[in-house]
Amino acid sequence: MASPIPPIPPIRALWPRLTRDEALALTTRAMAQAPDAVTSQMRTLLVQIRNVGQAGDDTRSMLPASDRLQQFVNAVESQARPSPQCFANQLVNVGHLAEDLRDRLGRTDSESVREKLRVALDTTVRIQRFSGRGTD
Repeated sequence: MASPIPPIPPIRALWPRLTRDEALALTTRAMAQAPDAVTSQMRTLLVQIRNVGQAGDDTRSMLPASDRLQQFVNAVESQARPSPQCFANQLVNVGHLAEDLRDRLGRTDSESVREKLRVALDTTVRIQRFSGRGTD
């Protein structure tokens, strides 16, 4: 069964179409709001991924990307100022998580797990639209 949420291309897919200055401006604009908007959404996504695992779906393959995302959120919350490249890397991690969540949604039969996956996917879409498409 196809995912009901249309895929949003990860930010890495946008880089070939952007000039270096455009890419830097895009990540800088998103990064300026990271402590309030994007980091909050990333924190929410991490909680939702943990909830999927508690609902009985195997989340081990998501651990490397979610661990890197957790480290980034912790650093921003402790007032560390990430570089645009570091921020962009975390947006790529969100893209990896979205791909994995979408794959799991297609493979699970449990309606409770499917609903938790849909909620987490909605969050990845919001993060990617804010960071990669310039809207939120």
